[in-house]
Amino acid sequence: MIILAHLVDKSLVEVTASGGRYRLLETIREFALERLSIDDDAQAVLSRRDRYFVELAERARSAFGTSANGKWFDRLQHEVDNLRAVMSRAIAEHEYGTGLRLGAALSMFWWFRGYLGEGQRRLAELVGAAEGSGEIERFPAALRELGILTGEVSDVAAGRAYLDRYLAHARTSDDKAGVAAALFYFGMWATYEEDLGAARRCFEESLELARGCGDWLAVTVGLMHFALVAHFEGDHAMANSLVDEGVARARDERVDMQLAVGLVIRRRMLI
Repeated sequence: MIILAHLVDKSLVEVTASGGRYRLLETIREFALERLSIDDDAQAVLSRRDRYFVELAERARSAFGTSANGKWFDRLQHEVDNLRAVMSRAIAEHEYGTGLRLGAALSMFWWFRGYLGEGQRRLAELVGAAEGSGEIERFPAALRELGILTGEVSDVAAGRAYLDRYLAHARTSDDKAGVAAALFYFGMWATYEEDLGAARRCFEESLELARGCGDWLAVTVGLMHFALVAHFEGDHAMANSLVDEGVARARDERVDMQLAVGLVIRRRMLI
């Protein structure tokens, strides 16, 4: 901090308007990038930068749905340009594993912070570039998240195609949590399309697998959506039982976002 203060005093670094963050003046930044480009250690420096932002995004993703979710999304919001730079370099330098990991970790941030279209395009570009490299098989979560984002930008058929590829990989590798996640989204889309029988089957299997894995966030979310399906089917006793269990689970796990969702669903079922 003392060094930063000296740099600010010498007008080499400036403090952002919001405070607490620093940035180089544009001329200094351009000079530094030029010097870095001819430095033998440039690739190592950029790789360390990329690794830092991948790990940051993955930590943020692990907090999704918890009370810390907003704090992590705020932190990612400050780094949007850096995150874009990492993804662009991943394609340019054929660092597909880095890009796929980052893209998968950022999907919910993109969705909930208004970058849905951009995020879907960037991840689709990465997956397309990585085809045949073997990296998609190493990081199949990118297919799952691309399927989810694609479905949410109104191309459900294309979203299903990506998610089908992910589901096949998850079943082959006996990744029960992965199968549960894919089936949840298939169930959600079937609900949107009013194919309640298909939605029920997806949610039943997804919940069974999530319970077996001890993935209580997935269980909580699945209970809420299954409750809506039961409600639409006219099975109000089951709907009430499911949403009550979901609300109780959300309270036990202190998952504030899902608790709020459950209370809204419970209220809707009373209308």
